Amino acid sequence: MVQSVFKFCKMHPFLWIAIIGTIVNALFHSGGMVALGGDTGAYTGGAERLLNGVPLVGFHQLQCRGYLLVLAVAQWCGVGLKGAVVFQIGMSIVAACCLFSLGQNFGPVAAWFATVLFLVNPDLVRWHRYILTDSLFISFIVICIWAIDRAVRYRGFWNVVALLVTTYT
Repeated sequence: MVQSVFKFCKMHPFLWIAIIGTIVNALFHSGGMVALGGDTGAYTGGAERLLNGVPLVGFHQLQCRGYLLVLAVAQWCGVGLKGAVVFQIGMSIVAACCLFSLGQNFGPVAAWFATVLFLVNPDLVRWHRYILTDSLFISFIVICIWAIDRAVRYRGFWNVVALLVTTYT
């Protein structure tokens, strides 16, 4: 019994991050899964245009093609806007893992401290349920910094990854 509890506590940090992130988001979003914001109509309209093969129009639709693609894929798969919210939460957990990896440069305590602050910060968590670009933008800023750190340290393949991630963020 004691050994199984000890093994459970020694799980990979990324698994702990996923568990913490999922619990925090479940608790924070218990009142409702999807929220709409001021630009939501432009994004959902753009996703519909992509699904129907109609050209995109307007600033929001042309500048946010990646986000429109996320919404269109969610609609096409049949998971709708709830699926887009789950994707945004998933990307925030990926960003938290990247932040943990960056924090390890300063030691395990710094890594956990930064990661937990990122995961439980209500000013960040609230954006995951909105059909707006804010959640993915925040997550991809962290992922960009992680990719650039990798590129500086390891070069080669990581230079390409950093270039792609920063270009499309």
